[in-house]
Amino acid sequence: RIIVAPLMHKQAKSNYAMQKVQPKIQALKDRFPDDPTRQSQEMQKIYAEMKFNPLAGCLPMLLQMPIFIALFQVLREMGDRIVPYLVLMIIFAGATFLPMVLQQLKTENTQQKNQTLMMGAIMSLMMLWISWGSPAGVLLFWGASSLIGIGQNQLTLARCRAADRRKE
Repeated sequence: RIIVAPLMHKQAKSNYAMQKVQPKIQALKDRFPDDPTRQSQEMQKIYAEMKFNPLAGCLPMLLQMPIFIALFQVLREMGDRIVPYLVLMIIFAGATFLPMVLQQLKTENTQQKNQTLMMGAIMSLMMLWISWGSPAGVLLFWGASSLIGIGQNQLTLARCRAADRRKE
């Protein structure tokens, strides 16, 4: 997490910028409801104007995947105790849902908020299902890493909001 902290900071800033762009994107969808090509062109203009790259948020996750896969393979054969394992499963699934909840706290669009929270709940259930066959060490790594990431994300968002208030 320390090594990818600068990338995580950039990802959090990207998520914050995406929240600020969402009303403009929704206005485009309302303005050009039957013209997806025009919507895409106008969205690219908005992204360029705001210096926003919607794909920038994927890089930290991709960098962590080799570590996750290696841990999964190494720890697969180790035995687990059921209660700590269940706790790790819940942390693993909760660490998927919590960032989505935190991201939607300031969202005024209730339809978007409900969709995101529903998607988060479904993803959490998927994480529980995936975690059932995963070694406890992998769950511990991924859960701890995710919780640290949530903390990093909240610090970055606080800094972004403070910078926005200073600009106003």
